[in-house]
Amino acid sequence: MKVLFIHPMPPSSLLILQKHTYHYGLGIMSAVLKENGYKTDLLTLFKFDRKAIKKKIQEYQPDLIGISVTSQQFSLSEDITGYIHEEFGTPVVWGGVHCTIRPEECIRVNGVSAICIGEGEEPLLDLVRSMERSNSDVFADMGIANLWFKQDDAITKNPVRCLQEDLDILPFCDREIIDFQKLLNYHKYLEVRCSRGCPFQCKFCVNASYQNLYRNKGRYYRVRSHENILDEIEQIVGRYKNIKSVIFDDELICVNKKWTLGLLEKYKKRFDYPFNITVRADLVTEDFMQALKDAGCNLVMMGVENGDETIRNEILNKGVSDEQIIRAADIIKKIGIKLWTFNMVGVPYETSETIKKTIQLNKKIKPDVVFVSVFYPFPGTFLGDLCAEKGWISGRKVDGFFSNITALDQPSITKEEVAYYHNIFPWAILYPRVLFIIKILCKVKIGRKSVYDLFFPVVKTAYEFYYRFKITLNL
Repeated sequence: MKVLFIHPMPPSSLLILQKHTYHYGLGIMSAVLKENGYKTDLLTLFKFDRKAIKKKIQEYQPDLIGISVTSQQFSLSEDITGYIHEEFGTPVVWGGVHCTIRPEECIRVNGVSAICIGEGEEPLLDLVRSMERSNSDVFADMGIANLWFKQDDAITKNPVRCLQEDLDILPFCDREIIDFQKLLNYHKYLEVRCSRGCPFQCKFCVNASYQNLYRNKGRYYRVRSHENILDEIEQIVGRYKNIKSVIFDDELICVNKKWTLGLLEKYKKRFDYPFNITVRADLVTEDFMQALKDAGCNLVMMGVENGDETIRNEILNKGVSDEQIIRAADIIKKIGIKLWTFNMVGVPYETSETIKKTIQLNKKIKPDVVFVSVFYPFPGTFLGDLCAEKGWISGRKVDGFFSNITALDQPSITKEEVAYYHNIFPWAILYPRVLFIIKILCKVKIGRKSVYDLFFPVVKTAYEFYYRFKITLNL
């Protein structure tokens, strides 16, 4: 049995992410299948490319094709699946976050034979085993938990199974499914995930929907054992070269500080790579940050999200005050760790004044790296559903990451204002001396586009080098 995974990725406006990404979900599912004797391969697509799809399928001859689908990848995934269905007839199963939050929409897509809701390692393995046992019917067993099946117009909907709480029983991610050494040669850093889930319920995030899906089905927030994590790092370090630093790429692993400190105490005894980690402002203390520094922490990533406390806490449900953010930043700077902030513009009820507050708060805490995104109303989130109810979703197509295009038409701010503030945001904080030039470039238009947007490829390349060399190489 051979499974082909397809990862449709909208094009990123940052060159660093184009063709240099690793998909954890597909990596762990591939590892589970390989552990059980099955073969896997991967095709990453940044656009609908018939030639690339045809070449891969003809060469690999898969028995099953699995496609990972997020909301922004839906249209691309639809096109890919329809082509595969018409040209090859290979059974296609969809998985990923969009299938979990919009299963009815996904199962009805032309060419989709089944979808996976929730975590997919065990359901996919059960599906492949059932296909192997069947000689005539591709999906003879339609009672597999987490999977919905479609035959003609009939849809079989199975409930989700209990969560796998012991993450240590899973194999390490399959990094051989891509040219991982090529990725390391480019990035110079190793990303490792230590946990699953998040215990918080921010209204812009899909975690709340997942928590509801798995209510009474086990612990949603889970961590791997220290030894399991460190053994994976050791295995990768033994196989690959050009690793200069480590990123603990979890949504949040410092909820249990005792667990985190225990991990890092063991980490520094086995490795001397500097590392990056994500924190919440309300969990930052001087003792904790000093322990991170002593273990080799070079940079922490922290969500500011919005500079207006009402929006941050009542609209976004972040639950963090200005005072906590400022205090956390002061501690981080005092200890000597670099600070990276996450921010959003164009959130529901945003105004130009609230964006200015976000800029001012960032200027006050002086981060080393500023990341700003335009809010997107992801379906399945509280705010995504709110925007739909309000009639604010414009229908404008937002391709890729880091776009300055807002999907909303809300009365408190225009799409032009959102784009303008998104463009000037990092400059206003990191390079205020050139801000007046950036403002002019943003306001002067050639046709429908600003001069800034026309020359953005040069700007994003410059930012990529900043991101890559100053931060990921820990200079």
